[in-house]
Amino acid sequence: MNQLNKVRLCLFLNTCLVVFIGFYITNFASDSKYFRFGPNDDFIFISVQIDTTQKYCSLLTLIFVNDVVRVVIQEFGSPVLFMNVYNPDKKEITEFSKLHYIFMPILCFY
Repeated sequence: MNQLNKVRLCLFLNTCLVVFIGFYITNFASDSKYFRFGPNDDFIFISVQIDTTQKYCSLLTLIFVNDVVRVVIQEFGSPVLFMNVYNPDKKEITEFSKLHYIFMPILCFY
């Protein structure tokens, strides 16, 4: 099986899983207070009551910005750090000091 078919199979299985889970959430949890969308009187996120549209939009913006920052860190920062360590052609790492390699991964991932 070539690489493209493997990716297609994974995407198909992921889509089936999302549809399957979505079906059960919408059919069996319609009265639950855990699967609601939008602001509600009993929606509390990190001790903040999300009961207005402005608070809800602010929360969605916060989540979006958080995800974008995490993706940028993982796509641009991680390869630079890890490829300098695992590069078999380099015998001595000169771009970063030992303290950089101790603290930078901690700051990037936590």
